[in-house]
Amino acid sequence: GGNMLSTMAGEYSFSIALSISLVYFGVLARALRTGRHRALAAGLLAMVGLCHLLPFFFALLATVMLLVVRPSWGRLRLVAVVGVVAGCLAAFWMLPFYWYRKFTIDMGFEQLPPQGLGYADYLFPSRMTWIFLLAGVGTVVAFAYRNRIGQMLIGCVVATAIAFRFMPQIQLWNARILPFYYLSLMLLAAFGTYGVIFALSTLLARAPGRPNALVGNGLAAVGALAGFVFVGLPLHNLPGGSMQGAEYRFALWHTTDQNPAPGWAEWNYTGYQGRTAPTARSRNPYAEYRALVETMARLGNDPAHGCGRAMWEADNDREGDYGTPMALMLLPYWTDSCIGSMEGLYFESSATTPYHFIDAAELSAKPSNPMRGLPYPGIDVAAGVKHLQMLGVKYYLADSPAAIGQADQIADLTRVATSGPWHIYQIADSELVTPLTHEPAVWNVHDQAVSSVQPSVAWYLDPTRWDVPFAFEGPANWKRVSVDTSYWDHDWSTLTDIVSQISGKTAPLPLPRVTTPALPEATVSDIVPTTDSISFDVDRIGVPVRVKISYFPNWQVHGAKGPYRITPNQMVVIPTSKHVTLTYGRTPVDWTGIVLLIGGFAALVLLARRPAVAVASPLYANLSARADARRRRRNDERLAAAAPPWDAAGPGEHPPYMEPPSGAD
Repeated sequence: GGNMLSTMAGEYSFSIALSISLVYFGVLARALRTGRHRALAAGLLAMVGLCHLLPFFFALLATVMLLVVRPSWGRLRLVAVVGVVAGCLAAFWMLPFYWYRKFTIDMGFEQLPPQGLGYADYLFPSRMTWIFLLAGVGTVVAFAYRNRIGQMLIGCVVATAIAFRFMPQIQLWNARILPFYYLSLMLLAAFGTYGVIFALSTLLARAPGRPNALVGNGLAAVGALAGFVFVGLPLHNLPGGSMQGAEYRFALWHTTDQNPAPGWAEWNYTGYQGRTAPTARSRNPYAEYRALVETMARLGNDPAHGCGRAMWEADNDREGDYGTPMALMLLPYWTDSCIGSMEGLYFESSATTPYHFIDAAELSAKPSNPMRGLPYPGIDVAAGVKHLQMLGVKYYLADSPAAIGQADQIADLTRVATSGPWHIYQIADSELVTPLTHEPAVWNVHDQAVSSVQPSVAWYLDPTRWDVPFAFEGPANWKRVSVDTSYWDHDWSTLTDIVSQISGKTAPLPLPRVTTPALPEATVSDIVPTTDSISFDVDRIGVPVRVKISYFPNWQVHGAKGPYRITPNQMVVIPTSKHVTLTYGRTPVDWTGIVLLIGGFAALVLLARRPAVAVASPLYANLSARADARRRRRNDERLAAAAPPWDAAGPGEHPPYMEPPSGAD
């Protein structure tokens, strides 16, 4: 995040948040010095948090560092007020995010460094030698002049380096700390450049204390030019620069760095319509893409088929020809939300993500398998179709001969259309709401991001257990099951071994075999899904039904008990009437955030209207001033004891090392 390539990859919010955070640093520094701009600082900090959490953490780190380098009770009170108001302004989003964080997923990205590299390769890259030299100068200048901005940057460099080095394998990938480390380092180098310019302009000045403006401005211009070259050289974008073989040359400088930004930008901003050049897989990628979208739209509008979720075979090469491997995620956009996109729904953060990527592995000849640690099977379209039925997916799109060959042999798949290389199948028995055949069993597995995923994935990959779903909570009459949780931990590497145990290859079994009472046959009809609700009718009251939508606490049911979370990550409700409606609403946590938001706006107005507050001097500055006063007092006492009284001196005489008292000759 925060650089050109990341922004072109979609990290817009990160770049916006990082830009706002730099403005926030300046506003907060002035507030800590003058007591003004508290409301502006609070508003900016809230904006950073609402754009992206990682720059928000960086802003909090810089706030702490600014307070540490100049501590005082007045500054602490000011920072506390700014932080509380900013927190209230952002609470409507950040509070539910924190409260329900267990319903996010851990993609399991391995912490840096990878095999063959060390931490020093990332923290001290040899290509940044000049940056480190100037940052060293900035460190000396910051402490020599007691400059709080320089000292804050030093603290940020050290803190982010420590965080990158010692962060354990958790949901936050330590590579995402590096942008803040590099940014702090480069800002400290800029501060060091200022220190060099100031020192030279002072050294070459005629009068001490009055730096030579001509020297200072000239060196500043040289520094700006050096920065221009430093940035433009690897971008191959300097006026008069040219490629000579594998090198890019400008004046006295040259580099072999390759710059992917122009090519990436050209690719990104060509647009879908611009992807008309033939490729190894398609004579006209845009025509192929548009034809597929129109085919899916026709199927959705056809009463014989209708709207529904679509799952396509993962093929980064073919989909990349359309402009991006994510092109088919736009099916809901092009079809007015009629055709849902499984990849778009469960791409990275949803708790249903692991099951989606297992399905992609079963249904694709060349799956990407991006989530770490999952026991991905090979291509097995029959197993994948069973999983799609469980997730309520209506259409399957295949393009490889291997997947098409298997799909044509499956009774639950009916080919309903062909568009270019894509064969489109409609899946039988994939309704969004279905009655259960057996009561769920409530297990003792913690409802957490990792610890619940491992046993749930194990259940998902064992069809013999599907009759009895496991629930995280439920009515008192549902059977309670104790699962040996010692098998499940935060180490994803053990999951493949556990799945093999469940398959009967080894013992003991970490998931017990459970039998629960069979349920009477029931029928669900008139299923009507919308963007934030789903309603249906049942012919039997009291028979639990599965709703194939990702569980989240905001779902509220009318005409039934629940919803309860069941494996893999869906909902079950127990109808108390023949018409049931689930709606996505607000929880007490959401309302609390909204109340805090209103209070934050009121506090922001009060802060803006109140005059600036007096900010006490920094704590160590007060201590230093007291020490100086004590030294002056002791010195005066020694001088007074050593010198004769004024009236004992001759006319016009007084000690040369003391000023005469007021009114003396």
